[in-house]
Amino acid sequence: MPVYTYTSNTPNAEDPMNVTQPLILDNFKAIPELITVNHVGFNVDNFGRHNVLALQEQSAPTTTTTEIDLFCQVTGSPNPAELYIVYPEGAATTTPVKVSIPYVDTATGTAHSGYVSFPSGIKISYGQLSASNASTINVSTSQYTQQSIAISGTATTVNSGWPTAINLGTGTSATTGQWILTGNKGSTGTTTYNYLVMGI
Repeated sequence: MPVYTYTSNTPNAEDPMNVTQPLILDNFKAIPELITVNHVGFNVDNFGRHNVLALQEQSAPTTTTTEIDLFCQVTGSPNPAELYIVYPEGAATTTPVKVSIPYVDTATGTAHSGYVSFPSGIKISYGQLSASNASTINVSTSQYTQQSIAISGTATTVNSGWPTAINLGTGTSATTGQWILTGNKGSTGTTTYNYLVMGI
């Protein structure tokens, strides 16, 4: 809720100053209150620039021949809402176009393993590994051309004191196909982990 009420019909010529002054002051106070929503405020560096873009859900807007609209529309699945573009009136595409980040989902041979490549060159690997007493876990990292940065693994089963979460570290080369299981591990049994790794 706004702190100050904006009065659009002040000042009026017939109103005395002592009546219009508080209304005018509230109007001036309401201006920065409005501006600082999703914008950098007055009297600081980058004032007036957007710092957040928040779009409320709505139906598709109508464009003119000289404008393009970006809006948020309810979809329900896989997310409650998504971003869409409406191109100018008269364009070849007249229906809203969903905004998406292109990617390539490349399977590595099983239903539980693969990686996603983004246009920036970043790749995210996902999969399962089975950890036993050996400290070196061989998982393919050949999709990385420079280096993989291991993130984490979460156990789907825990045996004989194995931790529920582990850290994975790369071997001497990202292309050798070795990740190192670090941290305390159990002395017996085998544990399965789901892992997620990012790299380039």
